[in-house]
Amino acid sequence: MPLLFESVVHLEQDTWSNSLFPVFYTQILMPMLLPRASGLVRSIIKKEYFMLYTFTHSVMRLVAALIVSGGVSLSAYAFPIAAPGSEGLKVIATGGEIIATYEGNSASFSNDLYLGSTFIFNNHATPVGTSVSLGTFAAGTELMFRMHVNDTGHDFFTGDASRNPDSHEHARVQSDWLPNTTLVSFEDLYNGPFDYNDLSFSFSNTIAAVPEPEIYAMFLAGLGLVGFCARRRKQNV
Repeated sequence: MPLLFESVVHLEQDTWSNSLFPVFYTQILMPMLLPRASGLVRSIIKKEYFMLYTFTHSVMRLVAALIVSGGVSLSAYAFPIAAPGSEGLKVIATGGEIIATYEGNSASFSNDLYLGSTFIFNNHATPVGTSVSLGTFAAGTELMFRMHVNDTGHDFFTGDASRNPDSHEHARVQSDWLPNTTLVSFEDLYNGPFDYNDLSFSFSNTIAAVPEPEIYAMFLAGLGLVGFCARRRKQNV
């Protein structure tokens, strides 16, 4: 049971004399207010204090009952999201069998995950922790995953932004989230907001692809152009 919930249960079980609420009001708030208040105001303060305590105590009892009965769980909503800076990377097999595991989501839309035409998970129907074997892939093979948003009909892909209908990167791909395991997190909204919390899943025997040689070449060319412009500016000065 989470520590916060344990505290709530213990608080509900406290008596009137040792509860935090009477201590706060009798030892802190009321000594500040009552000496400066008239008789009528004092009566109102005491009455409101009793009503507030009664309401709060009832809420605590309800929360505690839900916790004890198993009706509430914070841990059910905790799930991993791939790290920022991993947007637009590709999923590359390192060789061997690839096991996909569903890690969770906080999406309102219903999203299906595919590898090619093969269905893997649904973010609402699939239990967290479900694992599926995707088969064996040769090292260096790109696995291009597709998330289909059932509510809007959009399809978003791992990899380059050019693959997506809004020309944005809709998946983060984090290598070594766990040993020999890659974590992928999707964004399901057209044009963002890109918090990547709509479907997270992990894979064994995969890595995130590093930028390809032509991307490095473009980067170096850009640096060269910046240096050339800076040199020309100095000469003109």
